[in-house]
Amino acid sequence: MSVLKLRLDNWLEGEELSGGAVVNLYPITPQGTSSPQRRSPFAIPAGSGNNFYTLEAAPGRYLIEAQLPSGDVVNQEVTLDDSSAPLEVRLKSDRSPHEWLSWQQFSGKVAERGRYNREEASPSSSVPCLSSGTFASPFTDPLNQAWQWEALAGAVRNRETHFPWLVQKPPLTARNYDGRVQSYVLTATMLGLPWQPPPRGTPALEKGRALLVMRFDPEVELISLPLPWITLDQSREGLLDIAVRSVLDNPQSPRTTLTVRDPSIGSALSYMTAGSLDRACLLFDSAREMLFDKQMNPLAAAAGAYVLVSTQQGADRQNWHAWVKNLMDWYPWLPDGAIQYGRMKIRDEDSDSDIDEARDVLFKAYARGLPYFSAGIRWLLNGLTIFADDGDEEARAYAANVHKVALRADMSQPFTVIRLGPRAPVR
Repeated sequence: MSVLKLRLDNWLEGEELSGGAVVNLYPITPQGTSSPQRRSPFAIPAGSGNNFYTLEAAPGRYLIEAQLPSGDVVNQEVTLDDSSAPLEVRLKSDRSPHEWLSWQQFSGKVAERGRYNREEASPSSSVPCLSSGTFASPFTDPLNQAWQWEALAGAVRNRETHFPWLVQKPPLTARNYDGRVQSYVLTATMLGLPWQPPPRGTPALEKGRALLVMRFDPEVELISLPLPWITLDQSREGLLDIAVRSVLDNPQSPRTTLTVRDPSIGSALSYMTAGSLDRACLLFDSAREMLFDKQMNPLAAAAGAYVLVSTQQGADRQNWHAWVKNLMDWYPWLPDGAIQYGRMKIRDEDSDSDIDEARDVLFKAYARGLPYFSAGIRWLLNGLTIFADDGDEEARAYAANVHKVALRADMSQPFTVIRLGPRAPVR
């Protein structure tokens, strides 16, 4: 057997993803065509570094096909001989238009350099103004945040752009700007928030839930910031990489895109955005112990749970089902865990008691407020609609509010973005 070592080189502002790109390896037949038989997909390091994925393969010719979170595919043919020396292959991806947009380009949020410079764009008459904010609950009960749905539904219905329920924070300063895109990098500490999640059972985040407010007259976007975020590899504070467009290459393109710069699962989050759940599942599966056993980052665990629930085959009980219930029980400030558990109970229902529990859990999720992940809005709406269609008036009232918010949610992004104003939301 011969040894092949693989990685993908990309700037990523000097960082490296332990599992950055998903690779297929195809043998090439003597006739020069790639065989449909391939090794099971695997993930290779990507970014700036010298780590390789190592595998053994029989001598011969192979086609390496790396599928990036952006949707781009990098191909390279190699020949393995029977030498004892490993063959090192450094795949090269398209270059970013700027180094400070490398994470956004790798994640598919902006085009590679050549296309970025060629794209026609529609300039806007105004420059976006970004500020941060936190939900200002008029209630003292931290476990009853249902007012968030009512307030957002009212803002959609009345086309409001100023919100008495939002505690405004100072405008943010862009770190870079090229006339088309502004770049921001944020952490919890920069916003004056605790950088570590609270202990289990804490009902609410200290200093509140962080939102990014993007005002682009006459539009407003409310972006749910996944904070606090702890990177899984080094237990350090995670960086949120945010790009805001002053011009749009497509009228339906998102104004604001957010990428989490987490070396362990940053790529998996981007595959979620692109709809490549099978590839995201491969990367989350490799980080499963860090996601669920260490309770280090509940938000990352929730991201993994969305992918695992979505890709589960069959109704057999999985060991991670208990972890989803733990997310719901241990982190009351995180609506997503209850939404995921409620969806599981409906999908895998075995008796009337499962359906009754699903109803209670979905009502609990609604009371916890807006989910951090956009998939949570759709899942909650679907679940509540099942009970509303059966004549449950309370479920009907809740579903009506969630539906209004869902109409203005950008479902093309992993984290919740609510767009208010005249432009139709991205679906």
